[in-house]
Amino acid sequence: MSSRNFPFKPGLPMASWVGVWLVKNRLQSTFNKLAPLPVRIGACVASLVVSFSFLPAVWAALDEPGNESPKTIAVVPVGAQNISFKQINGKLDNAADMQAKIAIAAETESGKPTDLVVGPQTAILLNGMPAKVGELKPGDDIKVSVDEKGQAVAVDAKRSRPGIVLDVDHHHVVLTTDYLDHFAYDMPVGTKLAINGKDVQIGDLQKGDTVAIVADKNDHVLQASVKRSTFFNEFVTNFQKNLFKPLLLFFYLGFSIPLLRIAFEFPNAIYQGLTIYLLISIGWKGGEELAVLSGGELAQALKFIGVGFCTNIVIGIATYFILRKFIPRMRKIDAATVSAYYGSDSAGTFVTCLGVLQTAHIAYAAYMPVMLASMEIPGCLVGLYLVSRLRRTGMDVHGNMPDEPGYDGDTVPGNYVTSEREFESMVAAESIAPPIEMKEPVGAGVSQAARSAVAFRTQETATVVRASRTGYGEHTSGGNGGSDRPKTPAKSDLHKLIPGHAPQHAHAGHGHGGEGSAKGTGELLREVFFNPGIALLFGGIMIGFISKHQGNAVVQADDQLFVSLFQGMLCLFLLEMGMTASKRLQDLKTASWKFIAFGLLAPNLFAVFGMSVACMFSHAINQPLQLGTYVLFAVLCAAASYIAVPAIQRLAIPEASPTLPLAASLGLTFSYNVTIGIPLYLVIAQQLIRAFPVVN
Repeated sequence: MSSRNFPFKPGLPMASWVGVWLVKNRLQSTFNKLAPLPVRIGACVASLVVSFSFLPAVWAALDEPGNESPKTIAVVPVGAQNISFKQINGKLDNAADMQAKIAIAAETESGKPTDLVVGPQTAILLNGMPAKVGELKPGDDIKVSVDEKGQAVAVDAKRSRPGIVLDVDHHHVVLTTDYLDHFAYDMPVGTKLAINGKDVQIGDLQKGDTVAIVADKNDHVLQASVKRSTFFNEFVTNFQKNLFKPLLLFFYLGFSIPLLRIAFEFPNAIYQGLTIYLLISIGWKGGEELAVLSGGELAQALKFIGVGFCTNIVIGIATYFILRKFIPRMRKIDAATVSAYYGSDSAGTFVTCLGVLQTAHIAYAAYMPVMLASMEIPGCLVGLYLVSRLRRTGMDVHGNMPDEPGYDGDTVPGNYVTSEREFESMVAAESIAPPIEMKEPVGAGVSQAARSAVAFRTQETATVVRASRTGYGEHTSGGNGGSDRPKTPAKSDLHKLIPGHAPQHAHAGHGHGGEGSAKGTGELLREVFFNPGIALLFGGIMIGFISKHQGNAVVQADDQLFVSLFQGMLCLFLLEMGMTASKRLQDLKTASWKFIAFGLLAPNLFAVFGMSVACMFSHAINQPLQLGTYVLFAVLCAAASYIAVPAIQRLAIPEASPTLPLAASLGLTFSYNVTIGIPLYLVIAQQLIRAFPVVN
């Protein structure tokens, strides 16, 4: 046995190296047997690595102060050594000065606050200074010492205001929470400032720092705590916070079901019901928010919606050229179809991002649901335009171009009569048309099959009846005693094509000017602009808008369904989406590694492009946008369609691969966005806003 096969090295027991060698060969043999399923193996390994790598984060999250219940401990105030007390920590729910009562907020939303009586001798401190009960505000962090009768003996309250530094000098600091509100504080000499727990000088405070201010009654800063971290650390923090949230846990569960070959199918009726609910809920909530906007805010919304529409057009066109540049062997029809998917957006990714933002209490613009509907259309238009160009330049019935393998020029749909009306028009034209001189097709690289594709077979001779859509010009071939004038074909030869090559386009109404064309175009436009998803979304927006104008009493009951249950329904939706995404990965077996890389890297490129556009728009109108608006717009730019565009593809682009675009949009891009993309876009948006703030 050679050292190449058995890597024995001195210094370790022989048995150890034997074991390592056996395990190595066993793993290599197993991998070779499963080589046809690399995607499944990679997915399983990635799941295990992620799970074990971030398992400590689960326990750390459980130990966070926000996840702890109010502690009850025994304390003994000075002067009362013989009396038993307990201390309750929590956040203030409300304080009634006239009733001499305070209430500690419940641990859960469904629970009831804990009421405590405040006596005249109760010592109350607010940020270290004496205060009255009426000066306490909901949300204050308080520690209350309670005697055996349930009466508060001492209350120690601390009020801090988090924010992001917009401006700072040696005496003042201006903060904001969402770049729409501004509030200023005085920073007297001697203010205690700590960055990441280390005491520093006021001059070390920078624009963009995340800070928590503790101030007195006169808004004089007593102390400030700054948490400053690198871009990578912020991303890891956001990633860990979202990694084990219920939304993603349901997605992981669904993703693992096909990998583990569990015999479970998500009921299609339930999936359709969830989709209907989520679209209407998004529209309902957006309509309610739109109802309270002013005229100026509505004008801003319309401008931004137009910008989003144009942005997705650019993304769709850019996708086509990127695929043609880096994956030249990919068929042009498939590249055009993938461009349509990425030039549209994804309702599933959007609602997932909404769930993440709501959990993190990050505000966003009310008109973003309208943006979701409007940015779904550009991809469809881009795809139809690109495919129409391909058809005009000689694409055959199988979707192949003249310079692609498998091209069959005899099946180019433009060479055939596709309707009886067209046949009769052709006969009338032939009866009065003068003889046509023979011309040679123009264009370099035209194959003989493409040249012969303009022939129409009649019972007696092969004659030209119509010019090819390839733009090569018209020409005739001799026949019928050497006459240069082609013989008019019989009506019985209307649909007589080359045997075995009956183009489907002739019956689908694609590209010709007959009855089928008008009918197909109308059906296509209806599918683009009036597909069920857009109809439900806009319907929800209009209903929510009209209902909100009638008052809160009208929408209060419906909010219980469309708002309160949103998170739970979204979890079930992500369970099904995880299963679908996992199954779609199997379709990538025949795809090149470059295409897989595109599905994972393109979302980052398009998201950054989208956020840059949003930032330029914000500066152009001199109006800051909320952090959640940046993130949602990035998601709309980075996502790929999996509902609207596939329906368009079935109607208008039957030649394209039905599995490749869906495998990229669902198996790769959707999975990436909901796990890694959203936390990453959140950090990038924060950095972008800090670097280029808009202060009006």
